[in-house]
Amino acid sequence: MSSYAKALKEHQAAEKALAAALERLAAARGGNDPARAVAARLAAIEAEKAASKTWEAVEQLRRLHWQRRASDAEQRLHMAALPLIAETVQYRKWSCLPGLPPTAFEVVRHLIAQPLPPVVASKDDLPADSLDSEILDKADDEI
Repeated sequence: MSSYAKALKEHQAAEKALAAALERLAAARGGNDPARAVAARLAAIEAEKAASKTWEAVEQLRRLHWQRRASDAEQRLHMAALPLIAETVQYRKWSCLPGLPPTAFEVVRHLIAQPLPPVVASKDDLPADSLDSEILDKADDEI
């Protein structure tokens, strides 16, 4: 099991515990026992902290995954692009076109002005967006 899958499983368990704590809090608030309501609220606060902590762990692993993918892509870009940029600049010099020969920066600037093709994550990738946690949102409202 990957670190992400393990963290996600822990977060899901923490969300279930938070949901149960919120249910106990709602029940305690409906009764006539202020001490029970206070204890239930404190338990819900602790459950929310635990769920938030596990959410942060999942989010950190998701971000790290995409940072690694970006770094890998950048390394591939360097390996593929630099020799081609050098060739482009040199061939344009040798063509004796009027004016100054283009610099590597000018070649790259022209390329990045073009629309970028879409990039689609593979089915094995982690989610691109942050994990939604409705129960954490609910806890913010109810505690």
